[in-house]
Amino acid sequence: RLPMAEKKLIAVVGATGAQGGGLVRAILADPGGEFTVRALTRNTDSAKAKELRDLGAEVVAADVSDPASLGKAFQGAHGAFCVTFFWEHFSVETEQEHARKLADAAKAAGVQAIDTVYSDFQDEEGLRKETTYIKKMGYDGKACIHPLQIEVIHEVFNPTQEEIIYAVKVTKAIEEARKRGSGVIALGKKMVDKPIVLKAERILARAKAAELPIPTLEEDE
Repeated sequence: RLPMAEKKLIAVVGATGAQGGGLVRAILADPGGEFTVRALTRNTDSAKAKELRDLGAEVVAADVSDPASLGKAFQGAHGAFCVTFFWEHFSVETEQEHARKLADAAKAAGVQAIDTVYSDFQDEEGLRKETTYIKKMGYDGKACIHPLQIEVIHEVFNPTQEEIIYAVKVTKAIEEARKRGSGVIALGKKMVDKPIVLKAERILARAKAAELPIPTLEEDE
């Protein structure tokens, strides 16, 4: 069993709901696993929140309409399972706004944002469309409800060869700057700042995890 200090913390939005609550309970039911959980809810005094606390979850107040509360709740987490609440307001615009706030808060906290499931596992095109949309929004992954969804989600989130080559070029520019003893990193005529470096690192890490071909610096010259 991993010591608690070595476990990866997952922040679960909507922890007192069906999807979020299910994930919280699944993590708590595996004390020997690599994850621990932080349950996020608007009302930490509710009966459901108390039940999760009694089961061993860390329960923290957070609201999808309040970015500051999300940022605070995401601090120190490895990943965030993000749920929106369409059935409370029946507004697509509000749901998209909340989804974007969740992604932005996770990115600001340096946390991987994982979108909730697409419930119709037989609708491949619908899944592809939604997954492509949330990737552009800044999400790092999407939960599955059925094994048939895995391939589509991987296809969308796996970096393209063009993205991989760009990431390699960024890495090369960093190495060249270090050799020169310069703190200024440039790729062509464009400056390379920290967000670009972090994005390149994520692309290469994802490509490596998916066992995609990564050209060496020499091969890319």
